[in-house]
Amino acid sequence: MTDADDWDETPGSALDPFPSVRGTSRLLGVNTEGQPVYYDEEAHARRDAPADADAEDWRDDRPLDEDATVGDLLDDVEESVGWDELTDYARDHLPGMDADDGDDGTGGDRT
Repeated sequence: MTDADDWDETPGSALDPFPSVRGTSRLLGVNTEGQPVYYDEEAHARRDAPADADAEDWRDDRPLDEDATVGDLLDDVEESVGWDELTDYARDHLPGMDADDGDDGTGGDRT
């Protein structure tokens, strides 16, 4: 798992109040409702955290289908409510992006 210090997020962004890593889950971004969305690689699940960054309990935990990818999860949120801002980790997993292809990982504007 990538160390949280390796992430390069935009200062003053919607992502600021939320930790990049919570336990085994990585922050994907903040949806248009202000809800942070995480991906738990070990559980292969979507985890929604409370919009209150100080709250410790997960709001929701939804296992993904066995063959679902992080890109599929990103698309599901985009189609249901949309994204306010994505992390670099999420941008690297957008459909059509390959982290090994030398791309800068920006993935374009998903808002």
